[in-house]
Amino acid sequence: MFNFLLCLIGPHEPDRRRVKKMNPEDAYRGHCRKCGARIVRRKRDVWVRDWLWRFRQQ
Repeated sequence: MFNFLLCLIGPHEPDRRRVKKMNPEDAYRGHCRKCGARIVRRKRDVWVRDWLWRFRQQ
């Protein structure tokens, strides 16, 4: 519970073992180590929640 609140006010931290790069043009995607949400890397060390993960084609 406390970790979820930290992610609301602070940055997400990726679970490095579960981060993937789908193809060369795509961004890195993974799961947050603290709250478990799906996240995407915008730039180096900047991870945000991936709100559109359901609409992306696999």
